[in-house]
Amino acid sequence: MKVRIKALASVLSLVVDAPNSSVARSLILQWILDEADRTGGNKHRIRRNLIWSNHVRGSNATSAFASLVWNAAANRQHDPLVATVRPGTDEQDLRDHLASLHRPLTSAEWVAVQVAEHDLDRRLTKMLLKRSAMEFNELRSLVGLWLARWGHDGTFDDVLAAEGEVKIGALYNFLRGKIRNHHFRRGAEPLERLRGALTEHETKMSRETGSNYRTAGSTHINSEAPSVIVHLDQEKQEAIGFEFVDTGESAEDALIRVSEHADLMQFCRDQVVVNHGAAADRFSRIFERMAKGQTVHEIAEQEDVSEGRAVKLAYEIRSGLREAQVNRETARQILKMIEDEPFSTRQEIGEDLAIEATIVNDCLNLLINGGAISEVGGESYVLTKNLNS
Repeated sequence: MKVRIKALASVLSLVVDAPNSSVARSLILQWILDEADRTGGNKHRIRRNLIWSNHVRGSNATSAFASLVWNAAANRQHDPLVATVRPGTDEQDLRDHLASLHRPLTSAEWVAVQVAEHDLDRRLTKMLLKRSAMEFNELRSLVGLWLARWGHDGTFDDVLAAEGEVKIGALYNFLRGKIRNHHFRRGAEPLERLRGALTEHETKMSRETGSNYRTAGSTHINSEAPSVIVHLDQEKQEAIGFEFVDTGESAEDALIRVSEHADLMQFCRDQVVVNHGAAADRFSRIFERMAKGQTVHEIAEQEDVSEGRAVKLAYEIRSGLREAQVNRETARQILKMIEDEPFSTRQEIGEDLAIEATIVNDCLNLLINGGAISEVGGESYVLTKNLNS
């Protein structure tokens, strides 16, 4: 590399991080002074060899040269500067040095810049909205989630190193696939199926057969729907009255079912509190959302967590309640024993009913939390109220 190109390379490396051309100008002037001190040369000659040799002259030559160098180094506008050197070896040496100044942007950096400065997530959302049934905000949230994930995983690192950018058309195609999968996954979630969501296979079969494929609704509700008998005026063929015939359960059975359901729900609420200790408030709130039929997407949105996190929280609740159902009958046995033998201790309960100590502790905590029993001195227990009251 020739001396003149080496000097130009040194200046380029110096100004690559300068925020503007004015700062670059100050750095170049300081470099000229430092170079004169280092070599013992004349600063005016060094300035002339650096600036004039690159075909920049006139009263504002230093400022013009600083702008030219800064744009090449900081803004990657290489061609104007390269045009000032001789074609061939000088040009190639300069281009190689300019290329070495910049490490490729990481995926995370590129995504951050594109979202902040070019509204990438909104642009992609508008493009995808034309072929999606999702609402704008829901779709934009999903787009943002995938951009963040791709940035974190370094998905575009190789492309950025080779090309310096990622084509928006490629991102659009990737996101279409992700949204398509997101849509069809709803068909595997029970609550979404009750609302009519289908899997990809079911949708495909519906199209191929030409049938209006629909998931069954709530069989519990449908089985109890009353039959309607329409009374007609035979001459006028007009409806003159309706008669509803209840084909479901009796009033007594309905009351029993409602009472049992209320008891079960209260048991679940108490068990959630026992299972999750200090986090009981949050898990209780999520349990109530689940009981109301909210999907994990709705829970995630209202709890301000990711959908994946909402799935894990719901799983923890279901898993804990599943295990608790095994203890529910045991808790009833313990409650009956305390009614028959007030002031029974933990040890006596475990020995008389042949139950492990850990299960006894869990059941007693559940009964205390539910207000059915109270603990008195010596880890013995009595009913809070008589079972028959």
